[in-house]
Amino acid sequence: MQSYLSSSSALTASLNWLDTTANNIANQSTTGYAAQAGSFADTLTQALNQNATAPGIANRVTAPGWWGGTGVMATATLQDFAGMPVIPTGVPTDLAISGTGFFEVRQPDGSIALTKDGHFSFSPVQNGNVMLVNQNGNPVLDTAGKPIVTSGQNAASMKVLPDGQIRYGTTLGPKIAIATVPVPDVTLNLAGNNLYTPAPGTTPAVVNGGIGTYNSVAGQVVQGSLVGSNVNLSAEMADMIQAQEMYDVNSQAIADTDKMAQSAVGFKP
Repeated sequence: MQSYLSSSSALTASLNWLDTTANNIANQSTTGYAAQAGSFADTLTQALNQNATAPGIANRVTAPGWWGGTGVMATATLQDFAGMPVIPTGVPTDLAISGTGFFEVRQPDGSIALTKDGHFSFSPVQNGNVMLVNQNGNPVLDTAGKPIVTSGQNAASMKVLPDGQIRYGTTLGPKIAIATVPVPDVTLNLAGNNLYTPAPGTTPAVVNGGIGTYNSVAGQVVQGSLVGSNVNLSAEMADMIQAQEMYDVNSQAIADTDKMAQSAVGFKP
């Protein structure tokens, strides 16, 4: 039974790995897409990690001197925001953040989501004004947490400075919010449509709301550019081959275990 359990858990984990890799490959050209990576653990450690008997060795919880496991499981799918390139487009409403920061947008339910996808445009609202929105029509927020609304004439002359400050000709507008979260690879959850929501207990911090020179590791806004995907196609293809081999090996292990089980059932003392 242990052989069945270990092999079947590995089949599930390999399918998860294949799904993640396929999703990365499909989004290699998607603006602002952060490559995903799976996190795995042996099932015994994952289930009993509060009672580790050997915490110095991967928080092992098996009996001292015995390092057997009970299979493998996918514990999480994480995002990797490192190395995302800034690609010039020449479109004034295309915005990129050249560092670790994110844009903030308001979702239909009123909650705030973060995004690296700065493919924005102006959408008409009441009184002849226009509002800066993302591709799904979600309002882009300023440092005060408000939508960016202006006249159509102002929109045509919009300039965005590196600190997020908007200028309409010689008139100052609001600042586009640049938000950060600690360890975004772990504390942000994919919400669909290239949006991310903070995990429970994580609150985004707007880092460019003050007055004066903006100098932050969160990066700077680059107008007329977009952040591209950081998917490495060669690495993803290699991962796909490994995940497929993992699936094949464990499928064979189950078949071999089944043969042994049939032999055991047919054995007569």
